[in-house]
Amino acid sequence: DAVPLDVKTGLWEVKVSGHSKGTLPIPADELDKLPPEQRARLEQVMANTKAAMNHDRAFKECITEEQLKRGFKTANEDESCKQIIRSSSSTMMEVGEECTGKQKASATIRFKAISSKEVKGNIHVVAGNGANTMTIDNIIRAKWLGADCGGLKPGATEDE
Repeated sequence: DAVPLDVKTGLWEVKVSGHSKGTLPIPADELDKLPPEQRARLEQVMANTKAAMNHDRAFKECITEEQLKRGFKTANEDESCKQIIRSSSSTMMEVGEECTGKQKASATIRFKAISSKEVKGNIHVVAGNGANTMTIDNIIRAKWLGADCGGLKPGATEDE
């Protein structure tokens, strides 16, 4: 079992900044199968997604004791993705994630508890392979707001 970070549970404010490089990993042969209008829409969505990854964002999250024990999950819902806690202590946690399905990806997530009310971390993701590879690097800063999550459910987030 992982040693959970020694931080308070409840409502946290999370700020993420970072950048991405490369191309979203959608194989060219998949794009070639699409009708021109649909391909153009998808390419616009891909451009918007990449642009959004290069902007800072902030949100609130309700963190529970259970989340602290199992490590922090990425938003990836691909069943081929396996997550492993590489190391954990009361002040540091490193989690790795490997996705081996159609969309190949590898992620490393590191968190450091500065205090029981402040956490800093970073996420490094490499998605795709060959010509269609994207690298994402994010810096995370989180501060505890209070024990009461209000109407926010455990594990849920709310954009600020």
